Amino acid sequence: MKIGEFLLTSFIFILYGISMQLIFFCSGFLMKIADVEQCAFNSWYHTFESYTQESIFINLPDDLIASLTNDEFILPKSAKPTNGHLSDLDNDGIWSDYSDTDEKNSERPEFPQFESQLKSIIRKLGGVVFPKLNWSAPSDASWMSFDGSLKCKTFSDIYLLLKSSDFAAHDLTAPFALCTDTPAEKNCCLFNSKPILVLRRWYDFRPEEEFRCFIKSKVLIGKLIVVLRPCVLFALLFYMRFKLSYML
Repeated sequence: MKIGEFLLTSFIFILYGISMQLIFFCSGFLMKIADVEQCAFNSWYHTFESYTQESIFINLPDDLIASLTNDEFILPKSAKPTNGHLSDLDNDGIWSDYSDTDEKNSERPEFPQFESQLKSIIRKLGGVVFPKLNWSAPSDASWMSFDGSLKCKTFSDIYLLLKSSDFAAHDLTAPFALCTDTPAEKNCCLFNSKPILVLRRWYDFRPEEEFRCFIKSKVLIGKLIVVLRPCVLFALLFYMRFKLSYML
């Protein structure tokens, strides 16, 4: 991308962020715990199940939550190089040189029952899944993947992404921190929401055709259709504007 195009798209992205903040500020919107809970995946999925990709969600066990929120970065005992996230480590000879003696002071966690349940779900969803928690996907940790995606085939892949993600950490530790009715001493509590792991059937979506849409009273609000990645794909969207106008 040329410098001029980069500056233009960056400027557009900044304007987009400012405009969204102004919308909430001017509307006097105050975020409540109940509002955040209604946005949790398990609160809306069954209502829109026929309009989105097949997904299965399960509760996260307490020991796995503790492992994910622990400051130490230790892969579980079952972690093996099985796909794009880990297989290249073995090809480079890095994984094969690894041994338990490298972690003398720490035990590698294991979750056999949960992993068995996860394997069954992944098989049911076609063998490849997209993971997320109650609200957030670990998209900020995609750099941990060799192909830059959130495509997962095993528990190890999912664990690696969640463990590396600040978005996931926020879901697990302080999802209501910005709510106006959250007591300060309970910022880290999930209240009525239990931490869940969502596994969604994997699809290769075209990123330039992904939009965030808003519906009010069962009607699509055309003025509030927002491009998810305006800073990256704006130039392409400009040439697709007539096709998109017809589709939307």
